[in-house]
Amino acid sequence: MPRGYRNSDYQPLVDLLAASHDDEVVLTFKEIAALIGRRTLPESAVMRVTWWRSKHNSAVMLWTAIGWQARADRDHLRVIFTRTGDRTESRE
Repeated sequence: MPRGYRNSDYQPLVDLLAASHDDEVVLTFKEIAALIGRRTLPESAVMRVTWWRSKHNSAVMLWTAIGWQARADRDHLRVIFTRTGDRTESRE
């Protein structure tokens, strides 16, 4: 896991993905919000599908670092996480 990310609000989501034995995990926006301890997700996460793939988003960096990518499905208010097999580990 990249240094400095362990205290992220999104860590419970990353932990769930890391523990999964499946190659795909589908969660509703509401389920993700509950996992991270919020009533709702940030508006940008709900309104912009690009939020889930932005390389400048620290939450995206978390699941990318453990080999997952995300695709938002706004029509069904959910996110499909897919295992990529690529893991980025910090090198000290």
